[in-house]
Amino acid sequence: MALTDAFKQAAGGWKGSKTVWPGPDADAISSDVWLDARLAARGKFIVFAYDWTVTGEAQQGELGFSLASDGVTAQGWWIDSWHNDNSVMQLMGSETADNVVMLSGTFPAPDGPDWGWDIQIRSTDTELDIVMWVIPPGEPGMLGVRYELIKTT
Repeated sequence: MALTDAFKQAAGGWKGSKTVWPGPDADAISSDVWLDARLAARGKFIVFAYDWTVTGEAQQGELGFSLASDGVTAQGWWIDSWHNDNSVMQLMGSETADNVVMLSGTFPAPDGPDWGWDIQIRSTDTELDIVMWVIPPGEPGMLGVRYELIKTT
């Protein structure tokens, strides 16, 4: 597996904001977020470990991925102390354009079939944007989370 140079260069410290849309009729929740991006497994993976708060309570999460040797197919994982309890969301996807990776996973709903979760990661030399959509079965996706970060180190 291999990462593009842009994602290898994303290693370092980042800070910015995280906005969560907990539901279609709920107000957005915004928080400062601090993210440390590090290369793992001899540079084959990138791991974004982050800290944020919701209603004054500290939260943590991690998003990691790599690209297959074809340079297109991606796989990864996402964990977050507030969003997905004790579960790991397994992700599959691809690099869709220069420095943009799309990943998708599912999570169990209390009643009925699993819901979908799409994640778009875009990296430049100084900016990292991560956008997540929640997808109820048979419905269009809804904006769920957005991280807007600038590089600090």
